[in-house]
Amino acid sequence: MILTSSQKNCLKLLLLLIPSILISGCVNNKLQKYDPNNPLEISNNKAIIVLDVQDDQVRINKFDENYNNPRVKPFSYTLSPNGLIFRDNSFKDAFFTIEPGIYYISHAKSTTGYDPQITHYTILPGLTQEGRVVYGAFKVNPGEVAFLGKIDSILSIASSKTSANLFFVKSNLDEAKQKILESGSKYKPLVSKLQKITFYPSGSRIYLDKNGEYNLSLD
Repeated sequence: MILTSSQKNCLKLLLLLIPSILISGCVNNKLQKYDPNNPLEISNNKAIIVLDVQDDQVRINKFDENYNNPRVKPFSYTLSPNGLIFRDNSFKDAFFTIEPGIYYISHAKSTTGYDPQITHYTILPGLTQEGRVVYGAFKVNPGEVAFLGKIDSILSIASSKTSANLFFVKSNLDEAKQKILESGSKYKPLVSKLQKITFYPSGSRIYLDKNGEYNLSLD
């Protein structure tokens, strides 16, 4: 088949774009809501996490051992507030299916505070070259039903572009379990499996343990 000049130019452009598309990876992914009617989602390849965020937008990156390679873009999820978490009839907005692994906050922005005209935001990337956590991190194990709670920050009362010691988690596992039981929802079978996981604050580190697996440490 003989290509016209125009077709050749389009083909050249496509060939130039393919590497960029492959390198850029996935961006702005959304966590998938957990479907209580499909319990098979809990497996070695999946886990369930219960979480919410306070700020307008929080991005969490899935840790990859090639994080220092600028050509490898991390897989990330962008989270937005679900509203009144752990209130009656709101559990569908708090349970998500997630791939097991280590996740760290890479970016956040907030327009709430004393002046709603000012947007407060963090500095990327959220992880130093040495594997130190800048904002916060957590780990989800395969098949786990993990309770993290609500990720909150002091971005709204801090200076714009402030980098560290801003994030914390509000969590009350006992209250969450009680709300689920009282709701009569389809999530009740998960109560006995619900386990609180640790939120690792700024200064924590990701390290390779003696078993060859990556883990989080507070030191």
